[in-house]
Amino acid sequence: MKPKQKQTGVFTSCDITCTVHHSRPISTGNFSKFTPLPHQTEYSSEYSTFLPPINLQNPKEPATTKKSPKFHHPNTALIEKSPQMYDTLKNSYQLFEEIGRGRFGTIVRAFSPDSAEFVACKIIDKSVLTDETDRACLEKEPKIMTLLSPHPNVLKLFNVFETEDSLAMVLELCEQETLYDRVVKRTLSEPEAAAIMKQLLEAVSHCHRLGVVHRDLKPENVLFDSKNNLKLADFGSAEWTGDGGVMEGVVGTPYYVAPEVLMGREYDEKIDVWSAGVMMYIMLGGIPPFYGESATEIFQAVLRGNLRFPPKVFRSVSPAAKDLLRKMISRDVSRRLSADQALGHPWILSGGEANPID
Repeated sequence: MKPKQKQTGVFTSCDITCTVHHSRPISTGNFSKFTPLPHQTEYSSEYSTFLPPINLQNPKEPATTKKSPKFHHPNTALIEKSPQMYDTLKNSYQLFEEIGRGRFGTIVRAFSPDSAEFVACKIIDKSVLTDETDRACLEKEPKIMTLLSPHPNVLKLFNVFETEDSLAMVLELCEQETLYDRVVKRTLSEPEAAAIMKQLLEAVSHCHRLGVVHRDLKPENVLFDSKNNLKLADFGSAEWTGDGGVMEGVVGTPYYVAPEVLMGREYDEKIDVWSAGVMMYIMLGGIPPFYGESATEIFQAVLRGNLRFPPKVFRSVSPAAKDLLRKMISRDVSRRLSADQALGHPWILSGGEANPID
């Protein structure tokens, strides 16, 4: 059977449906104590969390080069496991080393002669996707990424290829360091955090304007390109809701999930604002606002929603930053800011510089 190339052009709303049965549940595995930020991938059952486009490595060659680089043989496992996909990809790209690996496939660095740019090929082995939910997420992610493109703060999807046994997404190549890698090293200054939050909220606002809710915002899903531009990634848990739609389903990652999700209620796009607020809290304080030694304890803390600012940790954090955090991490959804409203907050507008709250 001849391999087919998936259409990645504009598609209509009927191509995406908000189906609550395809929600990927939060894993409730064992959790380590927050010291300062436990890595989430070992606790999640999500295919795209195990294979995120995050371990991406910028090439040593200058980005401006117009010559095709010398061809190097890619990882032999790709050729052996999916010869059909290997043949399909090499018709359009020169394949280089493997730069990431997960339960369901690999990420390979590649070069596009047409654009004279390096890209990342995320190749999923469909034969190991025995769970219907994972298969649904695999089909949905490229559609949602196509709907969102182009945006300067959303990871760009260039192409999608599909064979009988594999699916490959050709993605923008990013640096190896994610936001997670940055926050485990140190807390960020307010100007640093504000610059990241502005770009993150721009991406989230763009998603919400198009009816897309990410549903799994966390530092691991925030990448950066070679110019330090933020790129929001991993839309495997995302849903298209249409205009002002609501969703159900317990989806997300402990520490970042909003309380209304855990309650089993219908919820809207403001769950992303809660998660973004938790990320901002961690950037400034180095600890999560709600934590525990197990998933159950974390969920109980999230449900209580008792937001505090320990003096030893937040002594130097400005009142403006704390004000924005209170308005984003608000248990009362009606009082929680939208992404657009958060972008208009004085702390964001001032670039994180100390300023009074009117």
